Amino acid sequence: MPFCYPLCSSSKGNATYFGTREAGVLIDIGLSARQLFSKLSLASIERNAIRAIFITHEHSDHIKGLPVVAKQLNVPIYGSRKTLEALIEKDMIPAGATVCEIKHKSAEFAGLSVSAFETPHDAAHSLGYRVTLPDGRYVCTCTDLGHMTEEIYDRLKGSELVLLESNYDPQMLEEGPYPSYLKRRIASSHGHLSNEDCANTVASLFADGTTRFLLGHLSEQNNRPELAYFKTISALSKAGAVINEDVSLMVAPPQNCGKVIAL
Repeated sequence: MPFCYPLCSSSKGNATYFGTREAGVLIDIGLSARQLFSKLSLASIERNAIRAIFITHEHSDHIKGLPVVAKQLNVPIYGSRKTLEALIEKDMIPAGATVCEIKHKSAEFAGLSVSAFETPHDAAHSLGYRVTLPDGRYVCTCTDLGHMTEEIYDRLKGSELVLLESNYDPQMLEEGPYPSYLKRRIASSHGHLSNEDCANTVASLFADGTTRFLLGHLSEQNNRPELAYFKTISALSKAGAVINEDVSLMVAPPQNCGKVIAL
């Protein structure tokens, strides 16, 4: 039975495993190699279960452990061409590693089919990913986007589960300690998705048939889990959903302790 395992999810680090305990893929690796392997072991996943690493973009909270893990596991690294070039410039790709540009075709590993879609973010070229399961159902992870686009929504629609960014509370961001330029960057159309924008998207996706949601990439400085959760609960309730009956809503933990989500 395949599952989703959000190993970590916050502005400090992001990594999600999709697959089974025997084989799967890793999307982003924003934690150290030691932390990664420790968290995999908490869910009884061997390190060699990872068959490929998919990178959304080159920001540090998504690639921290890439050089060491890629060297130890010797698995292919996928990303957009511009992201891979940025990683090479940052010396984040170990010598001899296999790098693969992901375009319009899917990459096949461990019975999973992984495809990408663009997200509007201030990176070299930011991506979200859709993972199609062996039975044809699919799940999506979509973080680091300043706004929702029609193309992204179409890729998310119909998902079995969506991990969607709910990065910041606008009031906390405005009143917080960040300098003005950073506040503008976060709230821009190529920054991050606010709680309200995330909630509205979740409500629309529910109306289009998706019933399982995981809120992720919460800012530890400009958000709180309960704010993100209740903003989305409110939007779902207005859309006619009964929580825990019609829809499942969870918040991904900053650091997971071994809890997986069966798919």
